[in-house]
Amino acid sequence: MSSSLDMSKFDARIAHAIAQLSNQARRQMLADIGKYLRTANQQRMAAQKSPDDASWAKRKGSGSASGPMFKKLRSSSHLKLRQQSDGLKLGWSGQVGAIARIHHYGLSQRLAYGTAKYAARELIGITAADTEAIRSIIIEQIGR
Repeated sequence: MSSSLDMSKFDARIAHAIAQLSNQARRQMLADIGKYLRTANQQRMAAQKSPDDASWAKRKGSGSASGPMFKKLRSSSHLKLRQQSDGLKLGWSGQVGAIARIHHYGLSQRLAYGTAKYAARELIGITAADTEAIRSIIIEQIGR
């Protein structure tokens, strides 16, 4: 026998409770969620895994590129967390953002010696475990 839990009523109550929070409490909640998401995504990138727990495609060739990929991209100085009026934004900007986008979606890039086609390596995302952790952070903030 299987049963499913309808979370829509629960989520509607959570949304109502969030709306009742002060601006300061809402900002703190978003900061806590953002810190969690950045850390979780940095750990996945260090483990060379996508959010669905699949391993990233290996690099082609055996040139000078050895070791973990995207070491600098996952650093806090590059992986930026920004609070906006309607939520959070976690990602990259500028030249770093262009590089991340190419690898995240598996796009092609024109290089000095030709064109390179990269395998898609999902760099950031939200898992079911992340959703549960976010829900816990929200409930904890509401309970304060």
